[in-house]
Amino acid sequence: MTICTKDRKYYFGEVIDGRMELNKIGTIVQNEFIKTEQIRQNIQLDESVVIPNHVHVIFIINPNHTVETTRWVVSKPEKEMTHRVISTLTKNSLGSMIGQFKPAASKQIQKINPSFKWQPNYYDHIIRDDDDLKRIQQYINENPQNWEQDRNNPEGLFM
Repeated sequence: MTICTKDRKYYFGEVIDGRMELNKIGTIVQNEFIKTEQIRQNIQLDESVVIPNHVHVIFIINPNHTVETTRWVVSKPEKEMTHRVISTLTKNSLGSMIGQFKPAASKQIQKINPSFKWQPNYYDHIIRDDDDLKRIQQYINENPQNWEQDRNNPEGLFM
C-alpha cells in the first residue's frame, strides 16, 4: 500500500546518501503504522518505508481474519443523519484502517505543521505469491537508494 502527502509535498524528512533521515513528522508516521499493527490482531506489519512525501507499507493479513480491500473508500464522504455521523467504511477493511491511521497521524503532525494534508486516496496491491512479495519487499527496502528516480519525487530524474 502507498499513501502520499497532498500534492506530494515533502513533510517526512529527506533522503541523504541513499538513506531516509526522518524528521519529527516522519517519526510520527512511522510510529502510527507500528500502532496500527499493535491494535489490530488481523494484520501484521511486514516491510515499510517512510520517504519525504509518501509511505510504502506491506501488511500481512492473518489467515483467520478477513480484511477487505475497498480502495478509494477513504475519500468517500460520511453520511450524516440528524446529529449522528455514520461511517461508510466497512469494519476491518483496508480503507477503515487507513481512515483511522490518517486522522491519528494528522492530529499529531498538525501540531508541528498546521498545513499538513494527506492525498485523499491511497494505492493498494494484493500480493498473491512469494515472488510478488519478494519483489515488493525489495522495492520498499531499496526505495531510499532509488529516490532520484522515484515517480513520487517531483524533483527527481523521473520527471
